[in-house]
Amino acid sequence: MVTTRTAQPLRITLTGILALLMGALMALGGAYLAILGGSWYYLLAGLGLLAVGILILARRRLAIWLYAVLLLATLAWTIYEAGSDWWRLVARIDLWWVLGLWLLLPFVNRHIGVPARWRDGASGLLGIAVLFGALLAGYALTRDHSRIAGEFAAERMAGASPAGAADRSASEWPAYGGSARGDRYSAADLITPGNVGRLKKAWEYHTGDWPREGDPAEFTNQVTPLKVGDSLFICTPHSLAIALDADSGEELWRFDPNINRDAKYYQHMTCRGLAYHDAAAYPGAGERPPPALPRAAAAGCSCRPTTPRCTRWTPATASRARTSARAA
Repeated sequence: MVTTRTAQPLRITLTGILALLMGALMALGGAYLAILGGSWYYLLAGLGLLAVGILILARRRLAIWLYAVLLLATLAWTIYEAGSDWWRLVARIDLWWVLGLWLLLPFVNRHIGVPARWRDGASGLLGIAVLFGALLAGYALTRDHSRIAGEFAAERMAGASPAGAADRSASEWPAYGGSARGDRYSAADLITPGNVGRLKKAWEYHTGDWPREGDPAEFTNQVTPLKVGDSLFICTPHSLAIALDADSGEELWRFDPNINRDAKYYQHMTCRGLAYHDAAAYPGAGERPPPALPRAAAAGCSCRPTTPRCTRWTPATASRARTSARAA
């Protein structure tokens, strides 16, 4: 029986080169990881992929057999390392699975080996590995490893127990998460399902902070306002801190930190919230000089956040105020 060797298609040559590059990178990184005391998988898998690349360029059928074994071994290692956690799993098998599917395609597979063949044991084993990888990924998509099942006692949800207390009045929201606990719970009960449809807008406020030249395309307002006493504190995409009268919406003061506008690496520009600090709530911290007036206050703003309410800012009150709002 005489076999003839036809010219090797370009796609087979490129596949072999790709396998060599991937194997070299994985072997080098794996060797470094092994030296550091990490997993030996990457080194061994990289060496195996190098062998697959060489066999593909040589048009040896052993390349398909070897890759099928490597893919099955990788799937077994992935189950050991990541279980059925989708994000951890897919990061370990995605490239392996795609290359396995490519090697399984008839117009690629039959050109790896002489004489040309496709339906043989090597293709069957590789097909099993590819199918198993797809089923494993599909199963992982149905699992939710981030969910923590459980429930709170009714009294805790109502804020009646000390563990569930919000450490604030029902009309306040002094932290990004509602309280120092970050529980995002509010004891406010004046708005109910029965009267929410009758609410009317009390006031409207515009920060005036518009996109400027050089700002990134993603310019968003995502602030969670803080409510302390009679004051509402917000920030803008350019990190301006603004205090408003909660009842009227009147601006009390604003502070511009003059952020770096020359940076070219901004992907988005936003401010999601502020932090509120009441030094009077920490006795024994020692006397500290009052914070410097914001630039806007010197221009006529008459109010700063103090405790527990925003009061008129005068030299007399300055020595007693120890509360500041700053961008978080």
